[in-house]
Amino acid sequence: MRRAALLVLILLMALSVSCASILETDNLTIVPHAELDPPELDDEVPEAANYSELRAAVYDLLNRGQIAGTINVFEYDGDLDAELDAVREDILYRDCVGSYALSDILSTVTPIVSYYEIRVDMTYRRTREQIDGIVTASTQRYLRAELLEMMGDYRADAAIRTSLPGITEREILGYLSEIYYENPLLIVMLPITTASVYPPGPTDSDEILIELNFGYSQPNSVLRRFSGWLQSAVGDIAEAASGENDGEILLSLCRALAELAEYDAAAASLSEYPTQSFSATAYGALLNGSAIGEGYAMAYKALCDELSIPCRVVLGSRDGLPYAWNIVLYDGEYYHVDPALCDELGMETGFLKNDADMEEHYLWERGAYPVCDGEATYYDITGERPPVEPDPEPEPEPEPEPDDGGDDTDDTIDTEEN
Repeated sequence: MRRAALLVLILLMALSVSCASILETDNLTIVPHAELDPPELDDEVPEAANYSELRAAVYDLLNRGQIAGTINVFEYDGDLDAELDAVREDILYRDCVGSYALSDILSTVTPIVSYYEIRVDMTYRRTREQIDGIVTASTQRYLRAELLEMMGDYRADAAIRTSLPGITEREILGYLSEIYYENPLLIVMLPITTASVYPPGPTDSDEILIELNFGYSQPNSVLRRFSGWLQSAVGDIAEAASGENDGEILLSLCRALAELAEYDAAAASLSEYPTQSFSATAYGALLNGSAIGEGYAMAYKALCDELSIPCRVVLGSRDGLPYAWNIVLYDGEYYHVDPALCDELGMETGFLKNDADMEEHYLWERGAYPVCDGEATYYDITGERPPVEPDPEPEPEPEPEPDDGGDDTDDTIDTEEN
């Protein structure tokens, strides 16, 4: 009896241990769904509750160059799907940076218990370097300074964001031309440039982005090397210039240029010449030894700039063909100097001329350049005597008309008869 009771007790204890073991396994642990805690959210994920915040969150992905990102929405004031489409349209087609940098924006909305998760995928058509390189120009002076740096660095492309009123592609291209002719020492060659405006269509925004694409006949590394050589040559020539006053120095520079360059008459005879011909550059005149009028004029300005003598390049025509020469400031008066003509026909033919001297063969936009009415001449600078023009021969006196006497004879006959 005792054995039976003991056996029953042992069986009960074994059964108790076995049940406890079964109940402690993970497979039998049950947690009601309603008691699950929501997943922890990433503090860096932006949240949006209205259209303005939604657009800002999407635009921030663009600013950071992200190809994808997440936005959390807990309570949204508006139609979320419709306003996601509106954000896409606004950034892609009405924003200057978005229309320049992106080709598409896709959004996927996923409900997560008590909020919505929006995944945004950005498709770029510009590189990260191009987007980071966007320049913001708030003033015309800053804009021109940035354009000068871009051209001097021989960049392949650039993007300028600006709210300057009335700015257009044409105006930007005009600035590039002006900057080139103002800085022949810093820019070896004028690029062939195309400009595009973003957004391309009408927009309520005051900001636009102008994309510039620069084309050169030489690699930018070669042009940078040429630029260094040009600056070195200009420094040496300017240092060797001699004279007791600016007039003598200007003449010395003109003579030095004539010794280094030869006038390219064949290229000059063309009604149009390649915009990137070295004959039209300061480099062509000073280092290649061959130039047309524009090349001489660019080289002469570079030399004057090196010596801080005011000088401008004049773009016009000579005897009906495209041509360029210079206007300089000497002794408080402006004068024309045509260094190519000086080399071709002699210094006295093109040095220190006023407007009246130029009118027969030259045409230029008078209002774009200062009036040149100084009285100094090449001979005043050199002290030479101008050639004496021979006195014109007196015109011969007209011969008297012959007198045939016919009327007198008739009168005499009539008298005798009477």
